[in-house]
Amino acid sequence: MLDSAGFLERVSARAAIAFSLALLALLILGDYAIGRELSLAPLYLIPVMLITWKTSATTGVAASMLASGLWAAVTLHQDGTGLAAYVLWEAAIRLATTVLFVVLLSSLKSSLARASLLARKDSLTDLANRGSFYELVNQEMLRCKRYGGAISIAFIDLDKFKALNDRAGHDVGDEALRVVAQTLRSQLRSTDLPARLGGDEFAVMLPGMDARGASQATQILQSRLLSAMEHRGWPITFSIGLATFATALDSVDEMIKRADQLMYKMKREGKGGISEQVFA
Repeated sequence: MLDSAGFLERVSARAAIAFSLALLALLILGDYAIGRELSLAPLYLIPVMLITWKTSATTGVAASMLASGLWAAVTLHQDGTGLAAYVLWEAAIRLATTVLFVVLLSSLKSSLARASLLARKDSLTDLANRGSFYELVNQEMLRCKRYGGAISIAFIDLDKFKALNDRAGHDVGDEALRVVAQTLRSQLRSTDLPARLGGDEFAVMLPGMDARGASQATQILQSRLLSAMEHRGWPITFSIGLATFATALDSVDEMIKRADQLMYKMKREGKGGISEQVFA
């Protein structure tokens, strides 16, 4: 069975418009051939729907006006001008109904887009959440396995975060997490992926970065994070596990687990540092 939703996402806007206009032309010709005994006008919603979904509500309204205008022209040609007022009134009603459909469909599309974004984002920090991070690391892992290249993952845990939460309250704790997120975004490349995995645990994927580059980038990142905490008088430090994979593993879970293990190794050794390892 065809995945219609997947097909709609894959098809380009230009192709959708071309298909919709061709379908509209066929419907108009069908209406003309059938005559007034049977109207195909309700089917005009199909091309209007496709254009609206792949472009915008404005373009959908334009398509609605085109469809209603063509229907009126065909009907007037069949019935003559004697019923012009009635035909134009009916065309206006059809247009209003179709425009309402376009507005509702556009609203639904926006709601679905927001829901999809929220499902992939951490609500507090606006970073990628755990599920999104694993998904995107998996994509990069597959790319590395196919084309080669290194991939590094930094697992970051906030030391003394619980103490700050208990002493200053959850509002301050939440603000600390947001500051961490802002610092990560400001210091990383556009191709890097920061995420909040939950609680006070963060992770960063550094695609295409070897051990030396990843080490330097992580040291700079830790320095910026510490400066942001010290500037606000917060006693938080950062234990970081940095795993660099010269060749991507077969499991995303295993790659992130190794970075996590390095982070816990750092915590056992005294916290506030970076534990690094290269996996061939």
